[in-house]
Amino acid sequence: MSRTVLGMEGSLFTVNGKPAFLTGISYYGALGAPREFIEPVTASEGGDIDRDSLRTYLQKVQVSFVCPHRPRNAASPRQTEARTREYLQWLREEGQTVPVHYQEPFRRGYGQWQPVADDFLTDLRGAKEGGAAGWCLHNGDQRDRADGTPRRSFDMREKRLFDQLDDEERKVITAIERGKW
Repeated sequence: MSRTVLGMEGSLFTVNGKPAFLTGISYYGALGAPREFIEPVTASEGGDIDRDSLRTYLQKVQVSFVCPHRPRNAASPRQTEARTREYLQWLREEGQTVPVHYQEPFRRGYGQWQPVADDFLTDLRGAKEGGAAGWCLHNGDQRDRADGTPRRSFDMREKRLFDQLDDEERKVITAIERGKW
């Protein structure tokens, strides 16, 4: 049986030694996994990362890659390409090139702004065109509901993840599957 190897080379992720842009969906299945399974060290910032924080992540934390969340507002998707280019420029100026991975760019159910499929796809395109190594369709609970349902990837005890996604999230997945982003 052949083995798939995920790696990092400069500002890119690699799959079996070849550069690859990774797309994914938030899925917290790694919780409780052995340390060997979760080896790379990353910095996950709740919004855009400022230059001083990026320097700290590189020098003190010695991250393997950075994961900006992106601001959760309607302007954010159209800013991702420029922000990604800025991060990569800062990394070059710091003399350390690590991948930029949007693991939690923004999501539905978080606040007042409810992104639609086009917002997610614009953000995805901006990440790729800006030089990011990967992007994730982030999802989670409904903060405006007392019980938080649907909780999506935050709680899959009662329903599978895809059974909790709404129509807009499903449109994003379909577009990605069809390569229409």
